[in-house]
Amino acid sequence: MEKGQPAEAVPDPVVPHEVVHAHGYIEVRFNRGHYHWPAGTVLTNPEEIEHLRQRGAVLRPVPCQEASPQPDH
Repeated sequence: MEKGQPAEAVPDPVVPHEVVHAHGYIEVRFNRGHYHWPAGTVLTNPEEIEHLRQRGAVLRPVPCQEASPQPDH
């Protein structure tokens, strides 16, 4: 980084969210189609998560799936 230039912001890690109840809608303004997210779908795109929240979808955060230690055999 050069002197006098702002540091680039490091984006926050995305917390995956799961669709709790099936959610869908028909886009009526331009009649562009039917959109559907089945229950259990895991979302990782922050824009998609926010879009569904704005449309009233029930979402819950999904804990990060870190590599769990394997049991000794």
